[in-house]
Amino acid sequence: MAWVVDTCLLLDVLIGAFATRHQGLLTRNAKDFARLFPDLKVFEP
Repeated sequence: MAWVVDTCLLLDVLIGAFATRHQGLLTRNAKDFARLFPDLKVFEP
Protein backbone atom coordinates (compact mmCIF):
# COMPACT_ATOMS: atom_id res chain seq x y z
CA MET A 1 0.00 0.00 0.00
CA ALA A 2 3.03 2.31 0.29
CA TRP A 3 3.15 2.66 -3.49
CA VAL A 4 -0.23 4.45 -3.38
CA VAL A 5 1.17 7.17 -1.12
CA ASP A 6 4.32 7.48 -3.24
CA THR A 7 2.24 7.66 -6.42
CA CYS A 8 -0.02 10.38 -5.00
CA LEU A 9 2.99 12.45 -3.94
CA LEU A 10 4.57 12.01 -7.35
CA LEU A 11 1.35 13.08 -9.05
CA ASP A 12 1.10 16.15 -6.80
CA VAL A 13 4.64 17.15 -7.78
CA LEU A 14 3.95 16.69 -11.50
CA ILE A 15 0.64 18.58 -11.36
CA GLY A 16 2.22 21.38 -9.32
CA ALA A 17 5.14 21.67 -11.72
CA PHE A 18 2.72 21.91 -14.63
CA ALA A 19 0.65 24.54 -12.80
CA THR A 20 3.70 26.73 -12.14
CA ARG A 21 4.07 27.14 -15.89
CA HIS A 22 0.53 28.46 -16.14
CA GLN A 23 -1.60 30.84 -14.08
CA GLY A 24 -2.14 28.57 -11.10
CA LEU A 25 -4.11 25.54 -10.04
CA LEU A 26 -7.77 24.87 -9.32
CA THR A 27 -8.07 22.04 -6.80
CA ARG A 28 -10.06 20.86 -3.81
CA ASN A 29 -6.98 19.90 -1.79
CA ALA A 30 -5.04 23.18 -1.76
CA LYS A 31 -3.07 22.32 1.37
CA ASP A 32 -1.30 19.44 -0.40
CA PHE A 33 0.04 21.79 -3.05
CA ALA A 34 0.77 24.66 -0.64
CA ARG A 35 3.17 22.37 1.20
CA LEU A 36 5.09 21.48 -1.97
CA PHE A 37 4.74 24.76 -3.91
CA PRO A 38 4.41 27.68 -1.49
CA ASP A 39 4.51 30.37 -4.25
CA LEU A 40 1.89 28.70 -6.45
CA LYS A 41 -1.48 30.40 -6.89
CA VAL A 42 -4.00 27.82 -5.71
CA PHE A 43 -7.72 28.37 -6.16
CA GLU A 44 -10.44 26.33 -4.46
CA PRO A 45 -13.97 26.00 -5.89
